[in-house]
Amino acid sequence: MEEAVEALSRLEADVAAKQAVVTEYRNRIESLKAAVDKVLKVEAEGIQLDRDYGILREQHQELLGRLESARLSHDADARSDSVRFRIVDPPRVPPLPTGPPRIILSSIIMLAALALGVMLAFLMSQLRPTFDDRRVLNEITDLPVLGSVSMVWTSQQLKKRKRRHLGFLAGLLGLISVYGFVTATYLYQVDWIDRLGDIRRIAGI
Repeated sequence: MEEAVEALSRLEADVAAKQAVVTEYRNRIESLKAAVDKVLKVEAEGIQLDRDYGILREQHQELLGRLESARLSHDADARSDSVRFRIVDPPRVPPLPTGPPRIILSSIIMLAALALGVMLAFLMSQLRPTFDDRRVLNEITDLPVLGSVSMVWTSQQLKKRKRRHLGFLAGLLGLISVYGFVTATYLYQVDWIDRLGDIRRIAGI
């Protein structure tokens, strides 16, 4: 009986010791939790401080840029106040235009237009070839030519041909006239816009 009581006493003492250890570990856990919360709070505050520092740094850089711009503008105003301008040679209108040689350019355009017309006519003649001589037809086709039929023009066809020739001559003369008009305008430096304005003012339009 005494041994059982002694064993029970030892067990109770052991339980009490274990309970004390458990209590100590619980206290340590609570302190560690508090330390972790403090660390997280410090980290959050550090992130917020970094963000605030970045914003303040940008504002500081912007203010520095404004200050430098203000200094430059002030220095420029001070220099402009102290600088005096003196006209050495007054502006003048040149007697001749400074642009490209327009007469030569117009002549080149005129020659290019004529060359283009000749090339177009040659191309059309090659697309629809005709033969005016039996000998040429025989040489090209290497076939015997037994005979030929002469073209008999009716009066209506002759009138149409004459109108076509007159139209071609009128177009050529018109092109030459426009070229002469443009060349004379550039040569004598005639400003037709001012002339038209004068005519409108005289006519009261």
